[in-house]
Amino acid sequence: MLRGNSCGHDFDFHLLSWMEVARAWQSGIGYPRWVQDANFGAGEPRLMFYPPGSWLLGGLLGTIAGWHAAPVLFVLLALLGAGASMYLLAREWALPISATFAACFYIANPYAMFVVYERSALGELLAGAWFPLMVLFALRTRSSVAPLGLSVAALWLTNSPAAVMGSYLLAVLASCMWMVEGRPWPALRALGGMALGLGLAGFATLEQDPGCVNLLDVDASGRFVVRLVNHTPDDPSKRTWILTTMERLYRRYKDRGFTVLAVSIDTADAATVARFVKSLSLTFPIGLDPKMDVANRYTVRALPSSFLLDRNGYTVAVAMGPREWDGTAARAVIEGLLK
Repeated sequence: MLRGNSCGHDFDFHLLSWMEVARAWQSGIGYPRWVQDANFGAGEPRLMFYPPGSWLLGGLLGTIAGWHAAPVLFVLLALLGAGASMYLLAREWALPISATFAACFYIANPYAMFVVYERSALGELLAGAWFPLMVLFALRTRSSVAPLGLSVAALWLTNSPAAVMGSYLLAVLASCMWMVEGRPWPALRALGGMALGLGLAGFATLEQDPGCVNLLDVDASGRFVVRLVNHTPDDPSKRTWILTTMERLYRRYKDRGFTVLAVSIDTADAATVARFVKSLSLTFPIGLDPKMDVANRYTVRALPSSFLLDRNGYTVAVAMGPREWDGTAARAVIEGLLK
């Protein structure tokens, strides 16, 4: 702590994610999904694929305590949480002094130290706090489904590989207890706890705005389409020019069987996107894709991404990054396709 943070393999990855979360909060986005500065500014939907527990905690710590202190506080909280949960597990069958020794050994075990100082896999480190609790509630004879389900949900919301291992461990523990006790209750409890935990953890995959248009169902049959996948930047002056060039392209060729369909992957409400669109006086259709169904279908790897579709819906050209769509080169491509 006195010498600063331990900068392991994944340190930059986690710190950047936390900063992006804090920046999204400042913009009014409570549950962000996109990391704008990843991939040299191209961005990626990182927060859709990584469970929210670690990056929400990291963003909160950075917002409150600053970014120099946040990684240290994160590691301390993760290790203290792991020690406390191991103490509760050991205390169920051991004396306080023995439970304290088990907790200290669990905190300082070689793999935990390797994660802290070498890997900086902070989500995995935080998941270590939930394992002892899951084992405790699985082994307790008087335990109910609810605490077991909460511990399973906590694992899935913290680190997916750890949650997979925890699920297998729970199945093994339940099977062994069934054989030892000769009654199916441990297995039924484990099954109920797993179902409850997965149900509680499933909120991370829910639609942010159920009123959004499903653009997988939108088809401009018989027309050439440029489908643009983009997001509304925090500073509208950064990326407005590509939209204005598309607007000019749309107005030039819309009467000749050509259209532009823009897709916003923002998780903000529709009103925020509408204000941005109105500020640019855009007239081509724009839909919302907060779950990134369209982005995933077109394998979007950078923003903005543009796809030129022919009259049959086949992709004939792809552009990753900004393009001057009303320039000479772009107009030549469109003119050639419209002949």
